[in-house]
Amino acid sequence: MRRASFLWTVFLVLAAGRAWGDGPYMKLDDLHAGMKGVVRTVLTGVKVEDIPLEVVDVMRRVGPDKDVVIVRLLGDRIKELGVARGMSGSPVYVDGKLVGALSSAWRFVREPIAGVTPIDSMMKVRTNEPAKEKVASAVTWRPGETIPSQRFIERMLNPTPAFTFIGPANMTTLQTPISVSGLSKTSASLLSEHLRAFDVAVVEGGAGAPRADVPADFKLEPGGTLCIPLVRGDFEASALGTVTEIAGNRVYGFGHPLFGNGVVEYPLATGYIHIVVPTEEMSFKLGSVLRPVGSITVDQASAVAGELGKIPEMMKVVFDVKRRDLVGDSRFNFDVVKDPRMMLTFLNAAIGGVLDVSGKPDTDVKIVQRVTMDVEGYPPLEMEEVFGGPQAPVDAFATFVIPFGTILHNPYARVNIRSLHVSTEVIPGDPRAVIRSAETDKTDYRPGEDIDVRVTFQPFRGKIFIRHYKIKIPLDVPGGALMLLVCDAVTDERMESREMPHRFRPEDVQGIMEFFRRSRPTTDVVFRLSRQLPGLAVKGREMPGLPGSVISVLGKEPSMEVSPFLTSVIRREPTGFVVVGEQELEINVIKD
Repeated sequence: MRRASFLWTVFLVLAAGRAWGDGPYMKLDDLHAGMKGVVRTVLTGVKVEDIPLEVVDVMRRVGPDKDVVIVRLLGDRIKELGVARGMSGSPVYVDGKLVGALSSAWRFVREPIAGVTPIDSMMKVRTNEPAKEKVASAVTWRPGETIPSQRFIERMLNPTPAFTFIGPANMTTLQTPISVSGLSKTSASLLSEHLRAFDVAVVEGGAGAPRADVPADFKLEPGGTLCIPLVRGDFEASALGTVTEIAGNRVYGFGHPLFGNGVVEYPLATGYIHIVVPTEEMSFKLGSVLRPVGSITVDQASAVAGELGKIPEMMKVVFDVKRRDLVGDSRFNFDVVKDPRMMLTFLNAAIGGVLDVSGKPDTDVKIVQRVTMDVEGYPPLEMEEVFGGPQAPVDAFATFVIPFGTILHNPYARVNIRSLHVSTEVIPGDPRAVIRSAETDKTDYRPGEDIDVRVTFQPFRGKIFIRHYKIKIPLDVPGGALMLLVCDAVTDERMESREMPHRFRPEDVQGIMEFFRRSRPTTDVVFRLSRQLPGLAVKGREMPGLPGSVISVLGKEPSMEVSPFLTSVIRREPTGFVVVGEQELEINVIKD
């Protein structure tokens, strides 16, 4: 049995050697200037065409472990079109042997001259490990740090490439067209801005759909269009390039990275080219997706690669928009590729499409936002918030984007966010009410007494109204001055982050989700009586009211996960308005 296994291994090694040296692949040492060949690509529809070319030269070590073959494309048609975006991956053959993939060119040139990534560099791009165990992460916060903020999310919306192309004399990577449909010009421009660091070009195209002029048994082949759907459904975004080689079940393309995120899980699809649009700077292919046929599993410096067959899951998104300020409700369904580095960027683009289609709300509105996030292995995360005023759409967007980004990029465990359901209800009228003043009926109180707090609210463009609330003074408070803060939910959260910092430093994924479940309703008025009793949190478990000696000893123990905190008397009361502002009062506690 061992002998058979050994012989089989030897056979594979020898077969690979023959294929490389004498078979379908051309060595760079065998290339020289003036050799004739062809590049295979699709210029319209799904038909692969041969474009003649000649080898100009081979340039060695133009970058780390990077060689480039320079070729000149021939013929009147290609002189008119030039080397186009979307030709990336188009296989180049000389003497019937595969040299590599068309992958780079110069802008504003008078001849169609291009760079070719050698096939040996491309076929080194592979992995034998399951993608789900190695999917690229984009963690930018560490265990024990405070829950990330809006600034963290903004960084995630603007990812940066892992690889930088190095070419001779300002040669540039052929930008990958990302064809979008369902997005307005504003949303498409914003997506382009978020992806500006990558070698991609966002172009408006058509939605993917079956075509009567494409045979039902149409299959992917070298030179055929290779699409990578990143968003599909009511909104679509697909990267477009060309297949370089199919070896067994393995597919290679592009000759350069898409985003350079290493091991990935992208759908691989066939595509249709509507036209090559000629421009002075650099032409581009305009195409759309036909149907998924497999998965892209590696996205590295010299190629994207994947396999035919299994199609990876995408995150399902349902977005309901209920308009009470306009006639008609809408529902949008779309899927987003599961790439931690790119999901927020493309989710953001699709949400922009939702706003563009449904109409941006007026500044004088109330927005009720409900979110359900399905994270595999955990109970669904459900949240509801109310916002008002000019900032309401931005605040509503943050309601699910910040939890989504924080959970996705957590430093504790990889997570699979299977679906996201967002329901947005837009109601006419600004629901905000400012806390104008807060007063008590007297200044001196005894422990156990109720404080009668008179709060004056000023609604937006409404009449002032007054409400009374009773706050009980605990029996164990010390005598002397106490501060009573009457505030909104934002101020309450800020105060809690100072007093109870451990609650903002969850130690696992479940803790992160619990943090967002504890979100404070914006319609509550909050009363905070600063009793300031010290305590300790040990591994997240709160132990208030500990003696000072115990706190001193445990707080210095390096082997324990200990965090000191202060407790205040807190009471939250619903108002029916979005509360804004704060007022501070001082009372005096008298003890017998």
